[in-house]
Order: sequence, then structure tokens, then C-alpha cells
Amino acid sequence: VEEVNTLTDGHRALKQCGQHQRVFFVSLLTDNRAYETSFKLIGPNDDIIALAPANGQTFQANTQYSFQYCVNIGYNYRWRLEDSAGDGLCCQNGKGTYRYGIDDNVKFRSNQEKTFTTVGVHTFKVPKRSSNSNSGGSGSSGSSGGSGSNGSSSNSGAIASSKNDDGGVERDDAWLLAHNVRRKKYHEQWGKTYVPLKWSPMLANQARQWANKLLDHCDAVHVPHESGISEGENMAKNIGSGDNGELKTTDQILNKWVEMEMGDGYPAMRT
Repeated sequence: VEEVNTLTDGHRALKQCGQHQRVFFVSLLTDNRAYETSFKLIGPNDDIIALAPANGQTFQANTQYSFQYCVNIGYNYRWRLEDSAGDGLCCQNGKGTYRYGIDDNVKFRSNQEKTFTTVGVHTFKVPKRSSNSNSGGSGSSGSSGGSGSNGSSSNSGAIASSKNDDGGVERDDAWLLAHNVRRKKYHEQWGKTYVPLKWSPMLANQARQWANKLLDHCDAVHVPHESGISEGENMAKNIGSGDNGELKTTDQILNKWVEMEMGDGYPAMRT
């Protein structure tokens, strides 16, 4: 991966990457507590290939930042945003916002909304260039306004948005990460050796089957638990409009299951 220098006046100058590469760009507007914010770009082999700010440094409050990296076509990457205080980039301490995309195509805008608390993950596969795609040239407008594109694209290789994902690979990745962030924190807090969870497609499929069955009774007041299983079962349902109807992030859901029920024994915590 190669970092490409960018202009800071709101316009992105796309440099030409390699023949089998495209430009992954990030535009980040920090909130009042920018020292809490950082991000990592994680490569196909789970190696950290870029991070910001640099070790020992912090972002400045209410400041626009722009980053570009050359990434390899056909490979999967993860862009991971972190907030050390757990209040996200928006909206408790200012109106921070971010967006990212490939070349000139914006794939996701946070639009000054709360899209994560402690960790936000966007997973993407670098698509091939379309016939009208241009990975270099004189650049294009890159202002940070919240209006405009909603993150959709006509590009057949459009990368997915973790905010809009309803259960695909990216959402699975976010579930695993949200669990393991907490396991690491509490294992170390209680003097235990950190043992990360591993993703089980079989278990995920079983859980998905029951969740889909529950959709037949979506208007029911309570969420029924599956019978005939000995394990604890955590369920969450969101229905309605506004905050009650939005897709919650995996971090928001696990906050309810873990932090908000810490100290409750089984079966009291079986929600």
C-alpha cells in the first residue's frame, strides 16, 4: 500500500496508482475531542498497513483531514475507526463526520450521524475499474459537506457500507470485532489471558434462521426465546420509526448485552 499526498483546501488531487491498484480515500472532520479518535487500514492478511494519527500524535479538534492510499484491486480491506472514550465521532462532543470511497466515487457518508461508539468498521473489496473509471487526473471536488450523495453508486463494483449492511460478510465481521474488543478489554481487566472468539458460519446460520422466523411475529411485544437449547440467548428487536426503526450497529447492541447488564447473572441477563 502506498499513501498518496493530498491537498488540504477541500480538493483531492488523485495521483496515478499502479496498474492493478485504485485510490482509497478518507475525508475526516474531527469533533471537539479529536484526541480520542484514530483509525487503521487493515490489509488482506490482517496486517495494519496504515494508521492515523502517527504513534505519539493526536488529531486536532474540529479539523478536516484527508488521506489517500493505493490499494490492490481484488483484495479485501478493513477501515477501522476508533474512539477511546466510546462516544463516537458524533454527536455528543461536536459534529464530527467522515466519508470514504474509491477514486472519485464516494461510497459512504456518515452525514454527522452517530454511526459507531467505540469501534466502527467498514469492510470493502477493491473493485475492478469500470470502462469510464479514471484513477488519476486533475482531481475533483472533495468538500466535506453533509449533503449530496447518500453513499449509493452505479459502479457495479461498489463497496458495501457497514451502516446499511443487513447481514452479509461485513456485518459478520463487525459482530466478531465488537465481541472481541470487549473480550480483550475485560480479560485483561480481570487478569486473564485474552482468548478471541472465532467466527462460526454454522452457529451464525443457526442464529439467522431463528431470527428470520421471529420476523413472522415482528409486531409482538416480547421476543420469544428458542426452546430446547441450553445456552443463554440474547435477543434484540427494533421496530417503529426514528431511533426505534433504525438498524443499530453491532457495538450499540453489544453495549446493551454487556456493559448495561454487567453484574447480572444467568438467567437474569438472558434478554
